[in-house]
Amino acid sequence: MIFIAICDDCEAHRNQIKKLVMETKRQVREEYMVLEYDSAEALLENRKMIDLLLLDIELGGSSGIDVLGILENSCFIRKIAFVSSYDEYVFDAFGEKTIGYAVKPVTEEQIEKWIGIVIREKGRERLIDVWVDGERQIVPLSNIKYLEAERNYTRIHLRDKVIFVSDRLAAWERRIDSEMIVRIRRDCSVNLMSIKSASRDYVIIRGEGEKIRIGRGYKNQFEQNYRTYYIKMLKGRMV
Repeated sequence: MIFIAICDDCEAHRNQIKKLVMETKRQVREEYMVLEYDSAEALLENRKMIDLLLLDIELGGSSGIDVLGILENSCFIRKIAFVSSYDEYVFDAFGEKTIGYAVKPVTEEQIEKWIGIVIREKGRERLIDVWVDGERQIVPLSNIKYLEAERNYTRIHLRDKVIFVSDRLAAWERRIDSEMIVRIRRDCSVNLMSIKSASRDYVIIRGEGEKIRIGRGYKNQFEQNYRTYYIKMLKGRMV
């Protein structure tokens, strides 16, 4: 099941986009659940997981660009594609979750491409099995921001909370087993997907903007890993 949301303050435009979304089912062969929002405020109140958000730029009192930063840090939004009557906002719309930008009228082919990206990435989503206070939790890899060593334990910082788990940092790196998790100093590893920006000495984490120092002996390897990740992320993202 793919959850798709349409956020547009014009009902006629929402209906048109919804019709195109449903028509792609003939090619994609996937079940959809379509959610509709008529304002940025209504969208921000959402507490349902959305795989693909089709977001208008002009939303009456606010804009899709205005709320992009909040949506980038939301654990309920996986990917965003902008649909606008204007093309001058294309560079402002760029973000970690942005996979497309189209000028209205959007086409069935564009929507089908975006849904295909979501399906492929959702199929590759890593789920991490953790036990916290005797309770099993399933954590998506994309929800992890960074990990910190604390003696024989590890503190895992998620988008919406922090969990304290048994076992050392190195053991958790092996358990997660992903090229996304990169050591930046002896007691800390970061998820490359969670980085807002990086310099030679620090990384800035999305969300609350934590500034984490990079250890001297880890700088070259981190720089190489981050550059490789960023190039892969940029390829094929914009329509």
